[in-house]
Amino acid sequence: MATLTSEIDCSAHTTREINQAIKRAAADGVPEIRLTNPAARHCLGVAVMSPIHVIFEGPVGWFCGGMSDGGRITVHGSCGWSVGENLMSGSIEVHGNGGSSAGATLRGGRVFVAGTTGARSGISMKGGTLVVGGSVGYMSGFMMQRGTMIVCGDAADGIGDSMYEGTVYVGGSIHSLGADCIEAELTDDDRALLATELDPHGISSTGIDWKKLVAGKRLWNFSKHEYDAWRGAL
Repeated sequence: MATLTSEIDCSAHTTREINQAIKRAAADGVPEIRLTNPAARHCLGVAVMSPIHVIFEGPVGWFCGGMSDGGRITVHGSCGWSVGENLMSGSIEVHGNGGSSAGATLRGGRVFVAGTTGARSGISMKGGTLVVGGSVGYMSGFMMQRGTMIVCGDAADGIGDSMYEGTVYVGGSIHSLGADCIEAELTDDDRALLATELDPHGISSTGIDWKKLVAGKRLWNFSKHEYDAWRGAL
């Protein structure tokens, strides 16, 4: 029978050794692995392809959990740029703040950041769900193609710029909408989705003036008659 929990002190190993140990534990059927002293090191827990729970006891650096497919990652601390970059399936929870490009090119699965994230959060999402408990920086949701982004706080300049598909929900103020991003009617189905996504994290979706943002679709096809719109997007 596989050991229920494995533990690694990151301070005693290289990044490659740590990631190899995670993959060995997953291959051996270990359901949970706990990593202490991650010290904000970059590229931890990347390409986790098995249903193992990876727990980081402390902050992690750039690209944590990137390119993973099926694992569950929990970070008890903050994270750097591009947490969950190109996540295929599974989930990542960050109980702190996040850097820029959180959930970049997300294809499936779910990324949750309890605090605030930086610029370009959810950039070029192709599926999945990104939930930010705080605010997001400028150009978040840029060139979004599919998926759902929920921002419980405020959104900086250019939210949803040049998005093609997908939905962005913002609970706070919006500094400005990006090119071809428009506000749509919030439906009962939208409210139910928000409750489903936020309730597990102890975040109430009620009593909030949610804004629903979608693509205006003017940039789907180039038209010389709308050159100014294209120039603004570029």
